[in-house]
Formats: sequence, C-alpha cells, structure tokens
Amino acid sequence: MKRFSRRHGAVALLSVAALTLSACGGGGDEALSSEDTIIVTLGGDPMTMSPFDLRAGVNLYGSSQMYERLLARDSEGEIIPWLAEDWETSEDGRSYTFHLRDDVTFHNGEPMTAADVKFSYERYTDPDISAFAWMLGDLETIDTPDDHTVILTFTEPKPLLISSLGATFIVPASLADEPADFLDTQAIGTGPFQMTDRQPGQGFDLERFEDYWGEPAGFSAIDVQINPDANARVSALRSGQSDFIVPVPAQNIDQLESEFNVVTANDSNSVGIAFNLDDPEVAGVVSDPKVRKALDLAIDRQAVVDSALNGNGIVHGGIGPQSPGSDEVEATEYDPDEAKRLISEAGAEGEPVSLYVPKNGRVTNSEQVGQAVAAYWDEAGVATDLRIVSYEEWIDRLTGPAQTYLTFMGDEIAGSPIVRFRHFYSCDGGASQICDEGLDNLVTDALAAPTLDDATAANVAAFDYLNENALGISMYVQEGAFAMQENICWEPTPGVSIPILATLQPCGD
Repeated sequence: MKRFSRRHGAVALLSVAALTLSACGGGGDEALSSEDTIIVTLGGDPMTMSPFDLRAGVNLYGSSQMYERLLARDSEGEIIPWLAEDWETSEDGRSYTFHLRDDVTFHNGEPMTAADVKFSYERYTDPDISAFAWMLGDLETIDTPDDHTVILTFTEPKPLLISSLGATFIVPASLADEPADFLDTQAIGTGPFQMTDRQPGQGFDLERFEDYWGEPAGFSAIDVQINPDANARVSALRSGQSDFIVPVPAQNIDQLESEFNVVTANDSNSVGIAFNLDDPEVAGVVSDPKVRKALDLAIDRQAVVDSALNGNGIVHGGIGPQSPGSDEVEATEYDPDEAKRLISEAGAEGEPVSLYVPKNGRVTNSEQVGQAVAAYWDEAGVATDLRIVSYEEWIDRLTGPAQTYLTFMGDEIAGSPIVRFRHFYSCDGGASQICDEGLDNLVTDALAAPTLDDATAANVAAFDYLNENALGISMYVQEGAFAMQENICWEPTPGVSIPILATLQPCGD
C-alpha cells in the first residue's frame, strides 16, 4: 500500500485530497497487511538519535525504535529478560550477572557479544557522552568471562540497575572507531526496526530488520513524520494522511473515539514547576520561601487537569500512581486565601515572576497548562510573565537562566521517580537550578538504598521535604493519548510514554 509522505515529494493540496483519501483508505476501512508501510505522526522531533543522549525525552521517540536494553517490560509492566535471557544478583546486591542471548544481530550484521555490552556500559557511564552517567556512577568493574556473560559489580547495592531495565541501550563495540557524534544522525542497534533515512525537523524512515532475533515488526516500514501542530496532526489522521498520531490533544479525545481507535493510558510523565535558586538575580522574589509556598498553594491542580487536559491526568504530590509510595505523598491542597496572605506578607505583590513553558507538541497542552498556572499566580498577587517558547529553547532553559520553568519527565527510565527527582532538584542534576543540602542528602539516600523498599521510603522522604520547603511544585502525571486508523491495533505498555512502533499491528493479524 502506497502512503502519502511529505518528505518524499508529495504536496498536500486540497485539489488532490480526494485522491489522497482513496489511496490511504480515508479512515482505515481497507485491510492492512504486515507488508504495508504506514505513516506515524509525532508531535516532537528527536534532537538526536544517540541512545546515550536522553536529556530530552523526545529523543526516545527515535532511539526506542532501533535500540534495546538487556531487560524489558511486558504488557503488564513486569520486568522480563530481553537481550539477556536471564540474570542473577549476588547476595550482597553488588554484582549482577547477565547471560546474553546468542542469536542477536546488530543492524550492521555484527553478532552481539559481551564485548558490545561492556562497551555500551562504558559509554553510558561516561559523563561526557551520557546524560545519565550518574545512575551507574559507582560501577566498579565490568567482567566478560565469555562471549555471552557480563558481570557488573558496583561499590554498593544497585537495585536501580534492574528497575531501569539495565539502564543502557546496547550498541556495537565497533562504534569505538567512529567519530564522537556518529550516533547523532546514525543508528545501529538490535531492534526490530532499522533507520534508513532522517531529515531533522521533518521525520525519519524505519524499515523492518529482517534478521531481528525476536517477533518481527508489525509493518514492513514506517514513515515517521513530525508535526508539532496538534490540529494538523488530527487533520492528518482524519484525511488519511496519517495512520497513527501522538500525542492526541486532550480536547479531541472524546470526539476521535467515535471515528478511530483511541488508546489512553497513564504514561508516567509527571508535570511540575521548578525554581531557579542558584542565581539570586534571576530568582528574584522566588528566593523567598513564603513566595514559593504561595505559588504552590495558588494552583488548583485538579482544575488545571480538568480544564487544560480535559480530565486526562492524575494529580499527585510528586510520586506518580505507577510508582511505589505514591499514596504516601500528599498533593498540595488549593488554598488561594493563604497564597494571597503569604504574597502580601512577603511584600511580593505585583512583583514579576517569569514562567517558561514549551509550545504544544511534546508536552500535551503545555501552553494551556502554563496559561492556567499564570492565571492562578496572578490571582495570588504576583505579575506572571508567561513565556511560551520552542521545545529546543525550553530544553536550554532547564539549565538556566529561568526564574521558574515547567518540568516534564517520565519515570520509566528507572521505574521510579528518583531519576526525575535528581534531574530537576539535586545540586548536580542535569536540569536543576537549586542546591539544598538537606534535599541532596535525601536524594543520595534514595540512590544508595540497598532494596527497592528502602528506595521507596527514601523517595517519599525526599518529596515530603521538597513539598514542605517549597523547593519545587508537583502537579500531575498526564495520561497519554494515542489515535490510529481503525485497521491498526495496538496496546501501550503501562507507565511507558513512548510507543514502540514495532508493536503496531494490522487488525486481524
């Protein structure tokens, strides 16, 4: 089946709309086969294809399609063997032995061996290469007693290694001979799809990898197109110019459900607000804890979810419902009167507070969320300067300067909120503009916890401290929405926000 593709020379003109609808099925009436090519339209464009540069979650839209980890999650969200067919943990919790599959091949034709896994972990733990090197920063040794066994030994117990599915994606060791930026534009993984073309800002092409070790991709090829305009994505779906779109604007979900297959799921992406407390000149009035607490109390979180997201979100106090400990951290209750009192007491009435928010696209209805928060803050007494910027500028603002900024990150990387917490709120977090010794100690405790139960208790203590000291604002976890033609079937993995496109299937197959 031939599919419409802007990148391949087709032009969307009204005069040819009828022809396009005919060629594409116009709503999924015609049957699809596994040998067809489909079009997927994303709201955000990966900034790089490197599996080690995950500072922007949108990058996973690319790398998750071509790369795999040692472990994975099944349809119920349970951890299962993947590139490793099984694993063992030492009694002291410091050593992890992975037994690798012997039938895995990279997209360049090389077989996967322990040497490739070792190389991947060396790359992942290099802070000059990996945004999350700190996760495995206490990795002491990597032993490879044979071609299909890898032993990772840490200075302390590391339950985070398993909950993060082994943390790193696996790449071939032969990449050591390539330039440092090779993986920015190329992709050589073990996944069910291989990338055949990429045009930054426009999209990329995926083709089924015929030598894949596991279940083959549901479709022969996928033309991935980028369109940050939510209305345009919906129009593309309705006109048959797209087969699968993500994210679906919250306000369109109910309407689209009567026309298409629409799937909604808790996708683990938590939305909140962080403060810049590192630079007093930038921080301004938010240096005052009374002002920060007022801004926290001023937001009616449930109203924001209801109005900006059409109810497609779950309010929480910092730990999302998919993670242990969620019920133990309470969300801040809306108290506009106390917010006004604190602003007045701090002498901050009419003082400017800037809020950086990304344009709609990667973060569902982020502009509407920002507008709602700004209105609540204005009502509390400050003068909010809402700055809606491109996704790329927002990413840059995460490292400053920005007085306040929307935070958005999923917990799927580690299977717990600790990665998000450290990223935005610790002294050396990749997107943190605060440094509080008490908070940092709690983050250290959570990372060093010998068991998952201990880690959960430490996570709860960290978020309680954050909320009590108004060092950040937690709001909600969004529910992702995915819409597809009726001849495409797909189910998301619980708590995972990035769709694995290889799991899209023709209905009936």
